[in-house]
Amino acid sequence: MNRYGAREVSFKEWRPSDGHAEAGAEMLRHGFLKPLKVNPRRSVARIEAELRRGRIVSAFANMTLLVLGPHHDSPYVQSFDEDMKHYNRLLA
Repeated sequence: MNRYGAREVSFKEWRPSDGHAEAGAEMLRHGFLKPLKVNPRRSVARIEAELRRGRIVSAFANMTLLVLGPHHDSPYVQSFDEDMKHYNRLLA
């Protein structure tokens, strides 16, 4: 944390899983969370444009963590929602 009190934001992406996850990912019931690296030189407008491409964004109240999920009409939305409810309980 810097002297002005700014927080760093952690970005993760949820992906459906068949029981396997990529290296460095956190396994959940229906999928896994993969850390996303955000280029500090990337503008806020470019990040917002990426988020508007139909992905669901969840922010947890007790920490600065954004989770990118599937498009709202994806067949994986229910699995994403269940995983995020369970993950949020683990963090609380």
